[in-house]
Amino acid sequence: MIYEHFEVRKDDGWKRIQVLPDLDWDTATPEQEEAYWRLPLFIGRDYDLFAILGGVRNRMNVRPISPCRGIPDDVSDEVRDAWRAAQHYPEVHSPSWLSLHELLTFDWDPPLVRLEPIADQDAREARPEMVTYRDAVADTRFVTEGLTQLQAFVDDPHDLRMVFWFDS
Repeated sequence: MIYEHFEVRKDDGWKRIQVLPDLDWDTATPEQEEAYWRLPLFIGRDYDLFAILGGVRNRMNVRPISPCRGIPDDVSDEVRDAWRAAQHYPEVHSPSWLSLHELLTFDWDPPLVRLEPIADQDAREARPEMVTYRDAVADTRFVTEGLTQLQAFVDDPHDLRMVFWFDS
């Protein structure tokens, strides 16, 4: 799973912003949970997107936007606290960050080969499928809709970043 936090640069430093609605997972109905999972900025467990963002779970051997860089030195207090709390769990790994500018200027259209299992056959057998980076992550709608939503928060895409880490 990915744990993503979004920050905008203000005069006095980076500030965390809320881009997803709050949801009480203890009381949410299955319909509310399903609707949340379909939000364009909810990444969840899109392993192909993990590979593109930071080279994590890179089963397609894609070129990531950037290798994982760690937590930024100037991260907001809220995100720093969340990272410190997450570090208590041994399955947490690969912290990084990307600017909205990097996400927008990344070439999402080169072809790559994804191996798709053939239905009703041994899972070790698969047929190659040609897709683009954009196609590989289309199920989450992060690229096709989420990045557009993020642009509404800033005039300059250098002033918004996603700080994230993963668990196994």
